[in-house]
Amino acid sequence: MILTYNSSKCQIYYPLVQTNKVWSISYYYISPPSQIKFLEISGDTTINSKVYNKVLYTNDSVNNPWTLVGYIRETNDHKVYFSTNPDISEFLYYNFNLALDDSVYIDEIPYPFIADTVDSVQVSNGEFRKRVVLSACSGYDTWIEGIGSLFGLIYSGENCMVGETDKLVCLLRNDTIVYHDPHYITCSTPLYIPDVHDDSLVIYPNPVLENLYINSNLKNTTILKLTDIFGEVKWQTSLSPGENVINLSNYAEGIYFIEIHSTSLNIGVRKKIIKI
Repeated sequence: MILTYNSSKCQIYYPLVQTNKVWSISYYYISPPSQIKFLEISGDTTINSKVYNKVLYTNDSVNNPWTLVGYIRETNDHKVYFSTNPDISEFLYYNFNLALDDSVYIDEIPYPFIADTVDSVQVSNGEFRKRVVLSACSGYDTWIEGIGSLFGLIYSGENCMVGETDKLVCLLRNDTIVYHDPHYITCSTPLYIPDVHDDSLVIYPNPVLENLYINSNLKNTTILKLTDIFGEVKWQTSLSPGENVINLSNYAEGIYFIEIHSTSLNIGVRKKIIKI
């Protein structure tokens, strides 16, 4: 989960190109269902006097070998270049020095991306990182320092592409979660649970200090979960028709999620709750 903060809280730079990082990415081609793939940054190599790290891929990080997909490097001015063959060419994938309204060309895309938003965010491990939201091709891409695009490490600018659809699920470094999109249950689960408003459910107040009320008109078996930003289930029960009350007075301030799964809904319902 990501929280927005004043950009002044970002005081150090978090490099993107580091070894011992693994990106898990949900993807599908043309239409769902989605699958999960993994990318990692491995040891370095020198090509044409430039030092690159290797980008490796697998669709099963436990049982399948990792395959080389390209080379990546990061400069001292916080620019990141990627290439499948550095002997021929390389392309700019990130420029974390962008300021508001700056433009940049990414990969081989012939349209400039404009920095519509430049701010600071808190990611899953509690650190504050610079975030840049860029617009182009009637869509948006989001970069976060040290994490990359929310499409995935080497999928910056994907909103200008057609074909495969990618979405970053998690970034782990040294097996520790740095970023986790809480719409995914785990870092290896391709199932996406969208934020959904349903007239059969009313959840209030939000933000909440003590009691959270959930009014339900659902008649079938319904499971209610309260999770934190890391996806850990803090509380679970069956949701009854009518008014349900959750006492949050003993919970720490922060972001939580209400997840409701019912056979009377086509998809689950997920709602962000702010505990104050």
